[in-house]
Amino acid sequence: MALDDKVNPSLQAADLVASVVNDTFLGWLKQGKPLHVSVATKWYNHFELIGTWDEAHMLRSLIRTIASRRFAKGLLPSPPQRGTTKGERKRMRRELVKRKITDGAKACYR
Repeated sequence: MALDDKVNPSLQAADLVASVVNDTFLGWLKQGKPLHVSVATKWYNHFELIGTWDEAHMLRSLIRTIASRRFAKGLLPSPPQRGTTKGERKRMRRELVKRKITDGAKACYR
């Protein structure tokens, strides 16, 4: 059974993105591999600039990041934190219930 992009919206979106990137890449090759190439006008609000990712680009990106105010203030996004496991959630619930029971018992004896 083959997946059909006419039936699966996620495949349709992936096909669209691949097509736009492919067209942009071919335009980049035709223009002689400039530093940046713009995407078609109708995609301006949907795609970032597409450029080459080489050592020079990484260095420029690193320098801009380190020099940014957001980096200095610690506002850059951090990697996602590990979620709690089922066992950890159960333990936390037990501790919460135990605390509520003991707090309620203490209130009765005051």
